[in-house]
Amino acid sequence: MGFLKGLFKDDNGKWSFSRVSTAIILSFYLAISGYIAVTEKTIPDIPDNLYLLLLSLYGVNKLASAFKSFKSSE
Repeated sequence: MGFLKGLFKDDNGKWSFSRVSTAIILSFYLAISGYIAVTEKTIPDIPDNLYLLLLSLYGVNKLASAFKSFKSSE
């Protein structure tokens, strides 16, 4: 259980919004995909917009932390 808590926290010990929200979105999509695969017997494609959403959440978080570290070093 400690591994999972460490997986979703930043280096400073706070929960990472981008990691938690990415895990929630990815889990939801996998559940829906599994449901479609079982009921319709087809494998759904992964939409391009899903990649964009997940990468933007991660990118915004990293950009904000880089900006904070740049501003504090001045």
